[in-house]
Amino acid sequence: MEGTISFSNACGRMQRRTGPHVARATDILESRYRRHERILLSAAHHHHDPVFLRALYLCCDGEPLRGIRSRYVRSESESVSNSNTAEEGDGARRELAFILLVPILGLSFLPISGSPPAQTSLGTWFNMPASATELMGNTSYRGLIITASSSGESGLRIGLIVNCINPSNHVGALLQLQYANYSDATHTNSSNFLDPSNGVTGNIHIDNSANNPCPGILESTVFALPAININPTIFEVRVIGTGGGGIGDNPRFGAVTVYILLNMNKFFDTVVSARSTTSFTAFAYVIGSPPSANTVVNFDWVATNNFVLGESGANSCTILANTVSCSVTTTFSPAFATMPNVVTTTRTPGVQFSIQAGIMDLLQTQAVTA
Repeated sequence: MEGTISFSNACGRMQRRTGPHVARATDILESRYRRHERILLSAAHHHHDPVFLRALYLCCDGEPLRGIRSRYVRSESESVSNSNTAEEGDGARRELAFILLVPILGLSFLPISGSPPAQTSLGTWFNMPASATELMGNTSYRGLIITASSSGESGLRIGLIVNCINPSNHVGALLQLQYANYSDATHTNSSNFLDPSNGVTGNIHIDNSANNPCPGILESTVFALPAININPTIFEVRVIGTGGGGIGDNPRFGAVTVYILLNMNKFFDTVVSARSTTSFTAFAYVIGSPPSANTVVNFDWVATNNFVLGESGANSCTILANTVSCSVTTTFSPAFATMPNVVTTTRTPGVQFSIQAGIMDLLQTQAVTA
């Protein structure tokens, strides 16, 4: 008898062919050679008639593989006569092992036992319910946000990013970000989970509705975490799904991620960088990140000569976008007889801005594409 094993290119799966004979990969030796892999295959058959597997053929995409050498390996307890006599007893089982030296083709072999196993798409929420339910129906997809400061925590805001692969089939289905206070002593949440915006922010529609394309990457608006004067301050976060269609509603996600923003302030200040009896130069600068647009820094100044003679006024200079400073020279009128003391006071208010302090994956899958 002859057996054939065929498998697809990249050859991710081996399948059996030819009648009652089952051929399956039983082991892949870990040893590697320069251009070859040594592969141990087993050909087993169950039969009622005397039968012997004489040859094994390998095919890739229907084409026979060439350059393959096979060798029959006999167990110590097996004896084979030249006449190929019948095997002893009905239902007896004979096993043949072949060591194949196969040129490297970028192939991978999977064990075969009957039909190929059913595939499960990673990141799929099967039968997403309508009622509020934690992501994927369990508590495995949570994370912690930890701050370490002697003055506690303030200025954190969080939002949600979803890499949506397949949408919910029910209009209005969404994911909502929630948080709870977390105890560093008991290692459990010490308050109930809540959404401080009451559903206004921190949520994403996953129904492929207008402005919420799926497939696509979706992001929510953010909400602020409360300021807490505890060191460390720890928050536990989770995602709740609502509005699913139940049976048959199977949205799929590549990632569900929390992004964390930190509120910061930039301030403007001035110093006197040079002075004489006739003028002074003021240097204006930004404390924090460079401004994204040209910014005028206004300041007042006072010049005195031991409070005997004094002058005052106002001036300004412009810090260009993506730079951090500017300077301007002011002339006294009249000039001082001796060099005066000059003091400047900035009148331009500070500006609040946010930077991304971090991201946290609650769900991350590898999407396998054809």
